[in-house]
Amino acid sequence: MKRGNNQKKAKTRVEDVATPDYFSQLPDSIIHDHIYSCLSDRDVARTSILSKNWYRIWATYSYVVFHFIHTKKDRKKEGGDEMFFDMVESSMCKRFKHKFYVDSIEMFIKFPNMESLAPRLDRWIRIAIERSINITEFDLRVESFMAPYKVPQVVLHAGCLKVLSLSRCKFDQSSSDIKLPQLQELSFLSCNFSGSLLFEKFLSGCPVIEYVKMSFITWKDNQLLIPNLPKLKCFECLYCSMVDFITISAANILSFTFQTSRDCWPIYIDCASCITSLKELKFYGNTLTDYTDKFEILISELLSLERLEFRGCRCRDRFRISSQSLKRLVFRNCEKLSVDEIDAPNLQYFEYNEIDQPFFPINASNELQIHFGFMSRGINSSQWLSEFEDLLLQLSCWKDFKLVVHYDDSQKRLATGQSKKCVPIKKNIIIHEKLGDVNYSCLNNFNSNNFILISSKNYSDLVDEIFFLSYPDTLSVMYSDAKSMELILEKLKGVGSNPHLTHKLIGYEVDNCKANNALLDPATNVFIQKHSNARYETSTVTFNWEYVN
Repeated sequence: MKRGNNQKKAKTRVEDVATPDYFSQLPDSIIHDHIYSCLSDRDVARTSILSKNWYRIWATYSYVVFHFIHTKKDRKKEGGDEMFFDMVESSMCKRFKHKFYVDSIEMFIKFPNMESLAPRLDRWIRIAIERSINITEFDLRVESFMAPYKVPQVVLHAGCLKVLSLSRCKFDQSSSDIKLPQLQELSFLSCNFSGSLLFEKFLSGCPVIEYVKMSFITWKDNQLLIPNLPKLKCFECLYCSMVDFITISAANILSFTFQTSRDCWPIYIDCASCITSLKELKFYGNTLTDYTDKFEILISELLSLERLEFRGCRCRDRFRISSQSLKRLVFRNCEKLSVDEIDAPNLQYFEYNEIDQPFFPINASNELQIHFGFMSRGINSSQWLSEFEDLLLQLSCWKDFKLVVHYDDSQKRLATGQSKKCVPIKKNIIIHEKLGDVNYSCLNNFNSNNFILISSKNYSDLVDEIFFLSYPDTLSVMYSDAKSMELILEKLKGVGSNPHLTHKLIGYEVDNCKANNALLDPATNVFIQKHSNARYETSTVTFNWEYVN
């Protein structure tokens, strides 16, 4: 009995020993950089209730995030607005009770009445900036039933800022005094400039700015003037209203991107000041009609242009691209666009996707890498590819390009009068690793809506693109080296864990088939039969997808 009691007492003594708080003993820098950096903003804030020491650590964290949302429940409560303001005021004062070093502040506030919010928000921003030592980043997003918020001068005179992001804010003539001597990155989203040339004045107050992005901006001017800022490297203008004239005076700019909110190309683009510096030019969602001659001149005058990209652009007339320096040319989702001639002797990469009338450069490097994707509707695939092959002969490695066919049996289902419930659409993809060994006549067995892709990309990049665009039932691969299939299967493991896809890959099965696979449609089986020989192996992967809500 005594022995049992002694054991019980010993056990009690062990349990009574408090577990040391090793985390609290770590240096603040370790907690900030290696623990907090792995947590969400909400979880970082939750650590403040663990102990007084953890509250002190949280209160000195250099990355500060405030999200305050006035909900419908708050509106229904008596005195709900004042309760919301008191809560925000209390949080701000507690967080900035003492001055401390802050790297970044992010503020998101949603409140229905801007008239009531503005004076209080001015005070909160002033508290945050004035009590932060050496703040380098400030991100402000305000939502108030479409009413923009006028940014206080304390932000526009924050001399330590290097990164500034503003959303749903407004600027007038009183906002033209800008003093941001260290600002390097500037972003505007859904902002309003009510005075003439205000945007240009804003940029002039940022002498060392390197990157500018403006999206959904409204202003009185119909011109975009980019002043001569010596360190400006990249400028993006997306969905901004009424931009008819663009003048780029920044002599050292490297990249310019433009996407208008209207279905119209700018009347005039002046790049005279940067003809020797501009290396990248991107145009998204524009119509080139009536400006093709000006555009041709613009491209030819840019002496250092290396990358030219079009997305969602349309043009009624065929136009010419001529550039001695161009190395990369990309067309994506430009159904109503066609180029008459491409004279680019140093072109190294050429891509187009979703083009109604496929075209090919006449003058380019013989080491050119290509990535062509187009719907075969209205095109005799086998005839076009035969003609296309004649143009490819100038390239040193054209036979090694891959052929990819995206095919579904929806046309067959409609032709037989079968409903979607009875016969689900089968989406099949075929990859042949060498275009030079493809029997083009086999493509005529597919329906008119198949998507053809000819690419020099490696298998890893091709798999990424295939599963970003579609979720096939089967993938049939014809390869001469078993390592190619091993690489694809290894890549599929990553597809199953990709959180950005709308479908989750539950599993897949691999079958080394020759032909007459019951899971495949007749056209795919015919293609496999025609290309099955001693040189090529064929493997078919069958997928099991689950839609992710």
